[in-house]
Amino acid sequence: MLSIAIVVFIILFPILIPATVEAVGAINDAHRRRRRRIANYVS
Repeated sequence: MLSIAIVVFIILFPILIPATVEAVGAINDAHRRRRRRIANYVS
């Protein structure tokens, strides 16, 4: 059972890391864009 979990982990890890990085980058980009829009609206 443990060996199956390790194999699945090794297979999924390289797939999950870029997806996570991309998701975090997209979220940060959205926050930055929203903040800029608010700043433009205020000034």
